[in-house]
Amino acid sequence: MLFRSDVLMASGVPAERVCVETASRTTAEQAANVAAMLKALDLAGPVVVVTTTAHMPRIVQCLEAYGIACLPSGTPELRYDGRGRGWRRWWPSMAALTGSASAMYEHMALVRDGVRRA
Repeated sequence: MLFRSDVLMASGVPAERVCVETASRTTAEQAANVAAMLKALDLAGPVVVVTTTAHMPRIVQCLEAYGIACLPSGTPELRYDGRGRGWRRWWPSMAALTGSASAMYEHMALVRDGVRRA
């Protein structure tokens, strides 16, 4: 499996311009760690956030809480339709069940995070 940093460098982005955060265990920790990294490197401007479309609203919300402007870029690699075509995309499957679980997790996390801030 290729890491995003490998893909970036293979696409011509210089290695010294690629930062990878690997210490976090949660989305909130990741946002805090990324904010600290950007501050330590004295980087300003928007950052490109690459994640699944289900996870995007939560990570963007966390990063924006630190004043980080985001350019969301949803990844097409994680799909929950079993790669079916036509009506088969809507047929019940384990892939669809996994997608539903992921979507519920993300929405409940948004609710939880909103309650914690209140």
